[in-house]
Amino acid sequence: MGRWQSGQLPQTVNLVPSGYGGSNPSLPTINMFLKEELERLYNNGLSMMEIAKGSDCSLSGVKYWMDKYAIPRRSRSEATYIKRNPDGDPFQVKNKLTRNEIFLKGLGLGLYWGKAIKVAIIHKFG
Repeated sequence: MGRWQSGQLPQTVNLVPSGYGGSNPSLPTINMFLKEELERLYNNGLSMMEIAKGSDCSLSGVKYWMDKYAIPRRSRSEATYIKRNPDGDPFQVKNKLTRNEIFLKGLGLGLYWGKAIKVAIIHKFG
């Protein structure tokens, strides 16, 4: 996804360890995310990797701040589901079925129940 559009870049604070003096680019910096900003980006569907790529922070830095702020992480399956369905849940239960759909539903249930009975008989009589 890369860099975000203007206004979406997370607010980070660069902290240079004291005693180094000045803004020396060769010195290590610590990127600190603001909790609200990190939560907003993550809850809007961005992955930790996307947050890291769009800011001056590494993936391990994003993980560190999420752990520090106790922001719960998604499971792999939840993350995949969110990425593949950005508009929300694609599955909806139909409340009103046509006559043909009612017939097909009954046919499907009959096949399902028939298989269950067949398996039960095989287990009972072996």
